[in-house]
Amino acid sequence: MGAESLIRQFLSPLTNHRMDEYGGTLNNRMRFATEVLEKVKSVAGDDFTIGIRLCVDEKFWGAITPDESKEYARIFEEKINVTEFLVWLVENYPESIQILKNNPDYPDKFK
Repeated sequence: MGAESLIRQFLSPLTNHRMDEYGGTLNNRMRFATEVLEKVKSVAGDDFTIGIRLCVDEKFWGAITPDESKEYARIFEEKINVTEFLVWLVENYPESIQILKNNPDYPDKFK
């Protein structure tokens, strides 16, 4: 879900101005991505790891925020079980690593 991808444009309130079931609320904006990931998962199978690259912060008013990104990750994992790993990179790489290490779900073997 790269910076200019169609899926990201659906996720972002900055670019998604739809008034139907694919726009508005966080869950509605996630609908297209969820449908795509469910289809990929159904074709790839349960033994195939699917990773997601999420934008953590678009750094614009009214855009994707870190809190929304956490919610995206939680819902994708819950609904589709696609995130076997999650790496958050922000402007300050050492800060990102500290965020990961402070996460209770971060594996001890990587701390």
